[in-house]
Amino acid sequence: VREAWGAAVADAEVWFLAQPELLGDAYSRVAYANPPSEGCVRTNSGGQFELPSLPSARGAVWEQSERSPPVNSAPLTPDPSEVRFVDLVLPEGLVLQGQVLSPDGSPIQSASVETYSTTTDVGAEAKTDENGLFTLKGLEPGLYDVDVRGEGWAQKSIPGVNPTDGSLLVTLERT
Repeated sequence: VREAWGAAVADAEVWFLAQPELLGDAYSRVAYANPPSEGCVRTNSGGQFELPSLPSARGAVWEQSERSPPVNSAPLTPDPSEVRFVDLVLPEGLVLQGQVLSPDGSPIQSASVETYSTTTDVGAEAKTDENGLFTLKGLEPGLYDVDVRGEGWAQKSIPGVNPTDGSLLVTLERT
């Protein structure tokens, strides 16, 4: 499992769902909302996973991580005599960029920037670079609450941020 830009996704849930065509249009909604508790594995730090003992039924491999909506493979029929490699690439989604500054306009390095959407259950987190810049990727359309904090700085919460509105400028006060 990897991000659209190639980075491995660690600790994503992966499972095999047999015969998705039986669920019709409701398939994706059911799979997204109700990943199975059994037969689910997690990716390692390299984004790799192994699904042992799959049924010999047509189905699809599904992935769900905290950073993106679920993704599924093309339909496939497992064969116990072979090993298959399935590459699941997460959609890029929307990007929220911005900068975190002190009251005098100096950039704040290593500040934590976190977003969370209560409507889509999608969030992202990043640290600011030496110029106070951050980039949050993989967001779905909607409004996000943004929390910014840094060591020695008061936390700032900004509700209702839309990633399509452009760059976000945040000023933190000393604690």
